[in-house]
Amino acid sequence: MASAGSILGNAVLRLEDPTLLTGEGKYVDDLVEPGMLHVSFVRSSVAHGTVTSVDVSEAENMPGVRAIYHAGNNMGLGTMNGFPMMPPALDRPIFAADRVRFVGDIIAAVVAETKTQAADAAEAVIVDIDALPAVTSAVDAMKLDAPLLFPDHGSNVCFAINHGEDATPLEGADVVAEVSMVSQRLAGVPMENNGLLAVPRPMARCCAGFPTRRPTPLTQPLPRCLAWSRASCAWCARGSVAASARRPRSMWSTSWRRRLR
Repeated sequence: MASAGSILGNAVLRLEDPTLLTGEGKYVDDLVEPGMLHVSFVRSSVAHGTVTSVDVSEAENMPGVRAIYHAGNNMGLGTMNGFPMMPPALDRPIFAADRVRFVGDIIAAVVAETKTQAADAAEAVIVDIDALPAVTSAVDAMKLDAPLLFPDHGSNVCFAINHGEDATPLEGADVVAEVSMVSQRLAGVPMENNGLLAVPRPMARCCAGFPTRRPTPLTQPLPRCLAWSRASCAWCARGSVAASARRPRSMWSTSWRRRLR
């Protein structure tokens, strides 16, 4: 028998359907702010390689282009920590500098007046990369002769978990079984891709809107990447269909806003 107040065994009323069916929801791509600019990223087309040059001379003179940023600009940015349990030696630079470590690694960012202008200019950025050996499985990555993504770290192992001090925990066991388990690389099924709208605000460096109802995990890595304090940003969980399903109001008259101190 279903218990009162539980979703188990009870019909659950979907609150997001009216917004989705009537088209009233807003994705990040639907949001517009005065003077808004667009960014398009130049990404690596190889899985592992050494970046030898980044030529933006043609792209920076294309129509609508306001700025192009890459590792050579020396903007004093922080680093990106891929997972809290990873050591600092595995932090990635915001823009790939000496090497790229996966297909899609960001090399440069083109800022322009329109999305089309930004995308066209990004295609005009010329990046020279000398390909290095790459692996496509965790098993191959842990081999002694595997190419290292972070040579200073000494291995491709991100972190290890110790399950005890006994060096021979299976000694004397009647049966020993081994199993190899493979987890999928991605389990999320978002309705829209990653997106962000950042707007300068008088009381903070920017108000950043994300396509999520749970922006809290982003409130630490984003200021770190920008070398800002957490107190200098306001975070708004608005902008996506999921976020605006219950309250189809403007993005910045938000139902969830947090100023970190």
